Amino acid sequence: NRNPRTAVFSDKQTNVLLRRSMAHNIGHNIVPASFRQLRACLGCGLVKTVQQFEDFGCENCDLQMQHDRDRVYDCTSPSFEGLISLMNNEESWVGNWQRLIGKARGCYAIKVHGSLPQE
Repeated sequence: NRNPRTAVFSDKQTNVLLRRSMAHNIGHNIVPASFRQLRACLGCGLVKTVQQFEDFGCENCDLQMQHDRDRVYDCTSPSFEGLISLMNNEESWVGNWQRLIGKARGCYAIKVHGSLPQE
């Protein structure tokens, strides 16, 4: 006997609900939309897709990447190591250890290879 108020979801439906929940609670511009074309900001290590950096820029750095794909490629790197998901930066010992306190919620590279262009 199933409780009539209990919903049963397939794995596919559950994944859709989780993604919608994450996008609603965290922001679609911060959580990587896919695992393809991921890049890490050379300023802070925030990891997003090329399209997300072009659409929204970096929430932590004033590198003026929004609406400028060339600037996105200059200020981000596809070469990075590790990935940390930071959801509550004020209480995260990992966030503190990685010096991410005060940064936007999202996914961060542990180490980013490359350097910002000199201006």
